[in-house]
Amino acid sequence: MYPGSLIVRTYDWWTRYRYLDICAVETGALQRGLVGREVDELCVRQMRFGDYFALDNIRRRNHEWLQPWDATAPSDYPTFVPTTCELAWQQAKDIRYGRTVPLIIEVDGQPVGQITVLGITRAAAHYAMLGYWIDRQWANCGVMTAALAMTMDVCMTDLQLHRIEINIRPDNRRSLRVVEKLGLSYEGHRKKFLHVNNEWYDHECFAITAEVYPQRGLVAELERIRGE
Repeated sequence: MYPGSLIVRTYDWWTRYRYLDICAVETGALQRGLVGREVDELCVRQMRFGDYFALDNIRRRNHEWLQPWDATAPSDYPTFVPTTCELAWQQAKDIRYGRTVPLIIEVDGQPVGQITVLGITRAAAHYAMLGYWIDRQWANCGVMTAALAMTMDVCMTDLQLHRIEINIRPDNRRSLRVVEKLGLSYEGHRKKFLHVNNEWYDHECFAITAEVYPQRGLVAELERIRGE
């Protein structure tokens, strides 16, 4: 258990950055065809200090489900592996300087997964990558697809990004299906791109840019397609 309210207040103060307090909410998700299960409210919001521990509990429960796809630290490279508390404070610094935006996914007020907008680069680029995971009991029902669409809409509006990129292992069929439904373009094969489950793996690169982004946003586009 993490310490009391003083640490929480300190964390909230330290992460007071102009892109914080992001909160996207979609109601009537099942009725609108955004998901395939009984879900009233789907929320993607900025993580708070205590959220790291709630998600850590979910990850422990889903260890076997998530382990094959989890990024790992290669032992032959100088890599710092933080505890849950250290991760929260490490990301707090990245949040403050606009390098990372960690988001929690909630279904009817309950945490079910995470999306991280990471590697945010400004200057001449204005792009970022997305990483994500979800509780096994909420897989294969459209929740992650809808949550990613909500996140990308936030990236293109609140964060004013020009390009969003997702890199996926060729054997991760679920994630490949997600980017297909979101309409991301395939951009190529990346050799030994990430260290995952204690091995270096090739990844496929998918991306979308502001020039081809749906004018009304990806959530509206998903709703339109599924309503046809």
